[in-house]
Amino acid sequence: MKILRNILSAMVLLLAFLLPTVNAGVIVKGRVTDTEGNPLAGIIIRLYQDTKVKGFANSKRDGSFAVKADTITLPALLTFASKSFGHKEITVESLTDSIYAVLTPEHYQIKEVVVKAPRVRVKGDTITYDVAAHTGKGDRSIEDVIKKLPGIEVSETGVISYDGEPINNFYIEGLNLMGGNYAVASQNIKPQDVAAVSVYERHQPKKALKNVVESKSAALNLKLKKGSMLKPVGYVSATGGYGDETLWGANLYTMFISPKNQTIVSAKGNNWGNDYVADKKSGDNAFTSFPVKPFGAPSIKGSRYILNKSAYATTNTLFKLREELTLTLNASYGQDDDGYDSYSSTEYLATDMANPIYSESVDNGIKKHSVNAGVKIEKNSNGLYLMDHFTFKGRFDNNDYDIINTSGINQRMKGDNYAFNNNLSVIANRNRKVYKLDSRTSFSNTPMNHISAYDAATGGMTLRQDVTGRSFHNMETTGFSWETSRRSQVGTDATFNIDYDSFLSNAVNGRESAGRNDISGHNLSLGLAPYYKYVIRGKIVLQATLPLEWRNIRYTDIVSEKSHRFNKFYLNLDLDLFYKFLRNNEITFNAGWRHDTGDIRNFIENPIYTTFRNRTTLGTGSLIESLNKSATLRYSYKDQMRGFIMRGSVSYSYKTVNSTSVYDVSQDGTSSSSVNLDSHSDMTNFMATAIKHVYSWHSRLSLNVTGMSIGRESMRSGNVIKTRNDIYTTSLSAESDLLNDMLTLTGNFSYSYTRNSFHGFMPDNNLSEIMVNGKVSVFPVKGLEIYGNLSFNRSQLAEDNYKSNLFVDAGIKYKLRKFDFTLSGRNLTNLRNYGYTLYNTLDITTYSYSLRPIECVATVRFNF
Repeated sequence: MKILRNILSAMVLLLAFLLPTVNAGVIVKGRVTDTEGNPLAGIIIRLYQDTKVKGFANSKRDGSFAVKADTITLPALLTFASKSFGHKEITVESLTDSIYAVLTPEHYQIKEVVVKAPRVRVKGDTITYDVAAHTGKGDRSIEDVIKKLPGIEVSETGVISYDGEPINNFYIEGLNLMGGNYAVASQNIKPQDVAAVSVYERHQPKKALKNVVESKSAALNLKLKKGSMLKPVGYVSATGGYGDETLWGANLYTMFISPKNQTIVSAKGNNWGNDYVADKKSGDNAFTSFPVKPFGAPSIKGSRYILNKSAYATTNTLFKLREELTLTLNASYGQDDDGYDSYSSTEYLATDMANPIYSESVDNGIKKHSVNAGVKIEKNSNGLYLMDHFTFKGRFDNNDYDIINTSGINQRMKGDNYAFNNNLSVIANRNRKVYKLDSRTSFSNTPMNHISAYDAATGGMTLRQDVTGRSFHNMETTGFSWETSRRSQVGTDATFNIDYDSFLSNAVNGRESAGRNDISGHNLSLGLAPYYKYVIRGKIVLQATLPLEWRNIRYTDIVSEKSHRFNKFYLNLDLDLFYKFLRNNEITFNAGWRHDTGDIRNFIENPIYTTFRNRTTLGTGSLIESLNKSATLRYSYKDQMRGFIMRGSVSYSYKTVNSTSVYDVSQDGTSSSSVNLDSHSDMTNFMATAIKHVYSWHSRLSLNVTGMSIGRESMRSGNVIKTRNDIYTTSLSAESDLLNDMLTLTGNFSYSYTRNSFHGFMPDNNLSEIMVNGKVSVFPVKGLEIYGNLSFNRSQLAEDNYKSNLFVDAGIKYKLRKFDFTLSGRNLTNLRNYGYTLYNTLDITTYSYSLRPIECVATVRFNF
């Protein structure tokens, strides 16, 4: 321990020596004159460090000045201001040199004063953007503005990321009303209702953990205009149109914000391709693995191919009971009735027979219902954090698949899945000592998951399977940390975690039993994670954690009358380093190793059907154990004032598992399972991004390069096969507002290349794809927008075989006082089929999907 302490002390001294920092008692001296060398008195001189004023002074009669500051990190900035002379800035590189400033006379005749908020303001870890300065004529929601801000990306589903990490909170006036469902707000709040958007970098939402637990994620806050508060604001809209059938849509959104209450209500419905219920099911158990779209879905937007009838409603309200004490209520309901046609042909690699090919056309009918509700009470102060959050999540499916292959098959899938969750968290911060208590309890239930298949000609049942299951989970965590000094902190977390699971399945194929499972038992773990953290002036954070874990697992298989027991200790390691240097540069490094074990799935030894011909055996009767060693290095440079962002990362992981996955194929279908044979996999990732906002040109440019290489081992027909998949992507995008914002151009070009290697087991193959997306918007007169969208991709189906797809959309938008009128046409090329090829490790599948036809819709929207 003494040797370790000496090493850490030496590292600290070395880093402190390398940092260009000058300690207390800094004085910057110099002299200021006019262009003829005459000394100037009364000039206001300010000393800045990272936009923060560190000191100021006035020049004396002889022009001399001396600015004092407690501490300063070079380079720093001196500014000289006077009503009779031009503004001047000088960079301070050394404290030993005297600063000599020459000011040029400038006389101003003030006729009119217009006060404008600065485009960007930086204060510490908070960057504030003026919304009006970033809003274009075509921006309809605050999400459209957020997309333009430096370092921010918004996914198609509305997930907002900053510096490559999803945000951890979305605030409105400093309050977190929407939780994780913030897309309802970001996609509906009008830019005209928002004064500013603030980004809180490395945001710790729990005040009691500030400067105690570091956060990698940022948060966003919307500052509303005064005229948009204390009254309901929002809109109602109605849509009608025609394609192959009559199209309709309706939308209601209203928001009320006051100092004591925030409420958002939204309701919408349509049949023109926009569905609302995510394919991911609720709960956390083995039964959520049943796919909602087992016969595939294209990678394009659902509005291109789904024929739907959808509805969604949500209500969210937050009460500010007292200062730092809030009560939040959330509820939502969604339903989708989706249909789409697809064709697929898969050639499977089989080492003991000619490669079989399965081809089938499927008419998919997907019916999804979701119900979510939650209530949360939260006190968030510097000394105490208290939160209790109860949620209910339900998901209900009733799907139908008409399959045409060698014979006609009708497959049906019906499933109910719901979960109750309660999270309680208490954190107390007293005299640099922090106490934590977290309690998380959940109950997940799948009372029914039923799959059946019928012969379309005779109506006879060829497959019937019923699955039920329950899972109870409880995790109790308590922790203590102590700031031993201004720079160091020690602490530990103790965790008790227990899962109780039960799984019951019964399948009949034809008239014969195809497998039955009846498993129940517990998975218990106790953990202790001591850690040490060292901080140097907030610029360097080093933390080492040694998690120690004990696992106790016992499951009973009633069918085989076997009892599975497991007891073992694991020692893990986590190392984290954060280094902020110079002005805008940050480096983070994470490394360590982590042991993990499986769960109830490992003891399910009889097959489960996921489709009428595909079955999987989840376990071998032995617990899976894995060891993952990984390291990640990230770098970022952010200069929001100049709108320049750079970031890059590289990571490597190596995983050892005591099982090998098996995927076999026969003329009757496919089956997946695993065997008790050690396997290894590795993954290398790299990413580089550069983003530049040219404010004077109203433009944004970005370049992104990514690469991933995955090596793994699997088994087929008794042979261990090693594969290597390399995927590389380069994308370039640009957006610009030209001709005094009368013309907006947006474009994106990306190229991806995939290389699959099989170490001589079979010939290597390569795939490539080019994608081009563009949008042109013209604003000839006030309130009128004419736009056109183009989406093109060229995919490689096989060697020397390519398929191109082109989508064109266009429309007109007109704003008249409180009304918005939109006339839009979609799929103007009337492309009716979308196809591509996918390599799934060893197998090749060609997909083809029917698309929605050319459609025209009109929308009237009233804003209030």
